[in-house]
Amino acid sequence: RAGELFCSLLVCVCSASLTPCLLLCAFDDFLLIGKNTCRLAVTRPTTVAMALDFSNETFTNFAFYSGLVLGKTVLMSPLTTIARVSKKVYANPEDTRFFAPGTPVTTNDAMVERIRRCQRNDLENVVPFTLIGLLYVSA
Repeated sequence: RAGELFCSLLVCVCSASLTPCLLLCAFDDFLLIGKNTCRLAVTRPTTVAMALDFSNETFTNFAFYSGLVLGKTVLMSPLTTIARVSKKVYANPEDTRFFAPGTPVTTNDAMVERIRRCQRNDLENVVPFTLIGLLYVSA
């Protein structure tokens, strides 16, 4: 009953153009019967809801690998910190005052730079991978 009222209001609001009403009714599981009437359709999960479900093998794989790369991205920050502190390679004078007073500012240690580049690569690539992958899985 509430669904019929809602959809009827949509049809009245959109009476100049029937197409937007059809779309709005379809997205809210309403079915347009005539020009000015509609009713609640049979309850069914939408395509996007079915795509983003763990019963969908593609979504399950996507969730696993996204979690894996996001976890690696999160772990790269402490790894960079540990490498900087253990090698006494600091990029800022503030860090040298806190961790090792009197140590010069250096940014040319090969291992620290490699970890830093890996972390930066993760930050640049994991977010687009996750967003584009979510769009792909939901399509």
